[in-house]
Amino acid sequence: MSEDTSSSSAVSRTSNTLEYDPLGLASALNLSGDQRRAATEIWELWKGNPRKCVAAYRTIIAHQQMLANTVDTRSHIEEQFRTIASQMNLVMQADQLGAGAWSLLIQDGLHSLYLDALLLNVVWESESEETKVLRSDLLGGLAHCIPHTEKYPDAADDILRRAPSLLKIIWQHRDQLDLRTLDIHGFERVWKAMPEQDIVEVLHAFYALYLKRHADQPGPETYLPQLGIYFWTRINWRGELVIHLVKLLRFLTKVTPHPLAERETFARDILVKVVGADKFIERADKDMQIEDYPDDLTRTIVWLLVNLNETRCLQIYFDANSPLPYAIAASTRSVANPRTTPVLRAAVFTGTLMMFIHDTDKTRRYRGHNAFELLTCAIDLSLVPDDVSGLNDGDHKSIIGVVNNLAGFIMTLRRRPTLDAPRYLEELEDAARLFWWPNLNRLRIAQLRSGANEQQKELIQWWIRLGKSLRLSEEQERTRLQSKAERHCSWQECEFSMTKKESRAGLKKCAGCSQAQYCDRECQMNDWSKGGHKKICKRLRK
Repeated sequence: MSEDTSSSSAVSRTSNTLEYDPLGLASALNLSGDQRRAATEIWELWKGNPRKCVAAYRTIIAHQQMLANTVDTRSHIEEQFRTIASQMNLVMQADQLGAGAWSLLIQDGLHSLYLDALLLNVVWESESEETKVLRSDLLGGLAHCIPHTEKYPDAADDILRRAPSLLKIIWQHRDQLDLRTLDIHGFERVWKAMPEQDIVEVLHAFYALYLKRHADQPGPETYLPQLGIYFWTRINWRGELVIHLVKLLRFLTKVTPHPLAERETFARDILVKVVGADKFIERADKDMQIEDYPDDLTRTIVWLLVNLNETRCLQIYFDANSPLPYAIAASTRSVANPRTTPVLRAAVFTGTLMMFIHDTDKTRRYRGHNAFELLTCAIDLSLVPDDVSGLNDGDHKSIIGVVNNLAGFIMTLRRRPTLDAPRYLEELEDAARLFWWPNLNRLRIAQLRSGANEQQKELIQWWIRLGKSLRLSEEQERTRLQSKAERHCSWQECEFSMTKKESRAGLKKCAGCSQAQYCDRECQMNDWSKGGHKKICKRLRK
């Protein structure tokens, strides 16, 4: 009795002041003074003892479970269940809770109680505002709990074992979700309950924990990919928490992905029938157009498209709205961005190259300038060391193979033209007049600078064949473009080098050979020390 009196006394002393803040809730965003007081009072009622808190929560949830098993009370939600869920969600936002308190909360099974509560049908049956608040409090509390289970393998494994049951329920109730709230508010907390925000945070928390405990990516049996692609596609707001949901599809992005039959099933049952394949491709196209889109997510999208492009059920959608041109543009940005790591640069490029290999003969899926834009990227990467490009021997062979195959395909179209062939060939010829000789010139100069290189020789050989298939003559193109070449810097990494922008200022010729020309002394020194001009200056003069 004395303990209860003491608790009441503590509450009365603190309920009218915000300065008293033992939980550190003053820094918790979007919490009102009343909410902070409520959380502080309940914490003091439990004497700051996490175990008392879990015990009280367990008793109330057990009572709610008992009601759920009785026909007359199956749909009834106890008010004390709503209250403690709200209070606990507030407590767990506290800065001062500390590792020790979290340790006791997890060891006493708070994470498991949240799953018990969220698996109750009554939490999902009603769309009343009160039930949405309860749902949001429970999901928010679970999202806070999950990261703290990483140090406790049994707790982490218990969560991952039970997570699919919860995610399946969310998937089954997806039509009840109002994703427009995220488009309007993003992840800004507002007075109205928004369980959609909490679901996204729970998905990220489950995914992070899964990767800690498993060597592979979560598959459809976890329901993470289904919910990830649903939210990623359907939410127009492109904040960090939303765009990163595409990572939940990474089981489809491995070099050796799931068997084609399983990809076909996922594509048909989820992308076509639920998400909307056209909406998914449109979302991928739009995200690949974002200039500052994270490179690792661009890689994920590209490889997702590579592997889904092999499914039969999506072919009509790829025909109607091909993502290949957008992947090529994203690859061009990645290759040109000095901040992109070699691993990501190579991954984005090789994925795009594989898409082009698959679609080379599908002439309605790309335009002539798309093909030469990608091949120019390929040559850009071929002309720098592998530790910069990220490419390996297999990638270099793939580049040569693509040039060879494109030349062969062009010759086949000339012999046996399709209905679309005239338009396609005209576009390629127009693009080639801009890109073919400048790239050949770069390859020849690189060969002079670096000496014999079998792969480079082979690439030059097939590049010449590609030009011939497009009825281009090296000598004629050199003459035609000579004046154009004089408006480009000889330092290949300069923004004004050949195939890039024309220099607005006058270029200064190298005093040694009079052939190379530069924007300034910095470009000249770079080409001399890094670009190999030192090796060929005398040969060019002769």
